[in-house]
Amino acid sequence: RDKVIGNSLEAAVDLFAGKDLYSFLENQLSDLPNVFIVSGVTLARLEDAPTGAQSNDTIPELVISVRPAGGKKCDRCWMYHEGVGAEAEHQTLCPRCAAVVKGA
Repeated sequence: RDKVIGNSLEAAVDLFAGKDLYSFLENQLSDLPNVFIVSGVTLARLEDAPTGAQSNDTIPELVISVRPAGGKKCDRCWMYHEGVGAEAEHQTLCPRCAAVVKGA
């Protein structure tokens, strides 16, 4: 709405979930960035949700916050990652992509 994020890969999603939903999401956490098509997802307890954040009527034990993703854009996967540039041989790749390119 405020044009802070241009496309989904420029975003990171913070989920704040109640006890049962937290347990379910915790087991899926590594897959959630691909499911949501974002650069990152964090998970915290519902009681740690920002002051004033509200759940919705459909899933009352979930609060969702979206923010710009940190880090730089990987030239291969286009996801934003704090580790882009950490690999000396592949300065424009995230660690995951650098490992793939090395193994190719």
